[in-house]
Parts: sequence; structure tokens; C-alpha cells
Amino acid sequence: MGRNDPALQRASGFGAHLGHLGLAAMFGAFVFLGWFLSTSSYLVRIVSAVMGAVCVYGMLLTGMRSAVLGVVLGVIFIACCARLKGIALAIGGGILGFALLFALMPYLPASENLLRIVGRGERQGLLSASNDAHVQVFWDSLHVIGTHPWTGVGFGEALAAHNLVLQTLNLGGLIALVGLLVIWVTFFLVAFDRFRVGMTKANAMQTCLLAAVIGYFVIAQFEPLIWDRHLWFFITLTFFRPATRSGHGAGRRSRA
Repeated sequence: MGRNDPALQRASGFGAHLGHLGLAAMFGAFVFLGWFLSTSSYLVRIVSAVMGAVCVYGMLLTGMRSAVLGVVLGVIFIACCARLKGIALAIGGGILGFALLFALMPYLPASENLLRIVGRGERQGLLSASNDAHVQVFWDSLHVIGTHPWTGVGFGEALAAHNLVLQTLNLGGLIALVGLLVIWVTFFLVAFDRFRVGMTKANAMQTCLLAAVIGYFVIAQFEPLIWDRHLWFFITLTFFRPATRSGHGAGRRSRA
């Protein structure tokens, strides 16, 4: 409901770090989706559906196109893990959600930020400026890589790249990139294993957390997030939950 940030021309209210709000809201939406899919309580389903919708709308208010893309790809991952039934529900839910958003848009606060995402409304001209800025920092990042390919230039001079891979190369060179690939290849192997096994009601929350980190990876290709150490909390949580659930299950089997 607050005014628009004069620098970014997007909804403010929680400070200037709108990327943090968009990312946190995206994670929240996937967590509530996990509760919705894993619970048998109708009350919890209603509450999780309402709060998930609030999170999605909060994410849209930031005007982050990358967050929207991250949610779409995350939902596709969940739907594919749930096989044909999940794909059908995702298509039907997506059509219903877009229709509802289109019908309510004239009555929603700060709706110009929603129009900005699709390049319409009074802020559509800002998209061209944003795209041009992304292209410029891309070429600047390549210049830094060419100048210091092995060790980078450190945190003090290399925070401009709006891409996780390029920013890692700028910060620590090819040495740091090896570490980044180890982290993310490990994660994507876990995601592939979940896709292979499929989603059940018992592992719905784990699947949704994996989808949330996929969304995080998508955002990180367009936003400068490498210095936000607290964002790794979500990735840690994603790995920690399956491990603890598996451990508890093993304990029950051994006692039996």
C-alpha cells in the first residue's frame, strides 16, 4: 500500500531491498504450497492457500520479472514430479489464477507494478532502461573476467554483475567458479533424483522446497545476489529437511 520507490519505481514499504522481498515472498509461496499439498486438514489448506496468494502478490508488487519466471519454472518442476495429474492441475490452476488476477487488477493497490512486469502501463518505459542496464553490466563483467581470469578482483570491485555465474567469476575467478559448480551440480542432482522418484503427499514439502531453490537459481541469473549470505539459509533448509525426515524414518524402522 506504500508509495513507490523513486529510484526503482516499484512498490516500497519494506525498504529498498525489493529483491529480498521478491525472493522471500517466492520462497514463502512454495512453502505454503507444500503445506497445502501435504496436509489433510481443510483449515490448514484454506490458510495456506490464502497466505500463498498473499506471498505471490507481494512478489508481483516488487516488479521482478525474474521472480515470476522462477515461480513458473518451480511450479513446472512440481507438476512434472506429480506426473500427469500434477500437470493437469498446474495448467488448470494457472489459467484460473491469471483470470482472477486480470479481473481484480483494476482494484488492486499499486497495480502499475503488475503492468510493469509485462511492459504495459505508465512504467513500461522503465523496462527498456532496465534491459539496457543488464546488457551493460554483462559486458563490464566480461571485461573484468578478461583482466583477472584466475582470481577475480574481490568483493570490493565486482558486485555489479546481475548474474550469479559472472559475479562469481568477477569475485574469485575460475577458482571460485569451480566451487560454485560443485554446489549447484550437487543440488541439481538432488532435484533430478526427486523428479525421477516423483512426488507423493509425504514428500510434497521437500519437493516444493526444491522448486523454491530452482526459483532462487533463476532469479540469481538476473539479480546481484551473491553477497546476500543469509539467502543460503533456504538452500540449507532444503537439504536439511530430507535428511532429518529420512533419519527419523530409519529410527522408527529400527525400533520396529
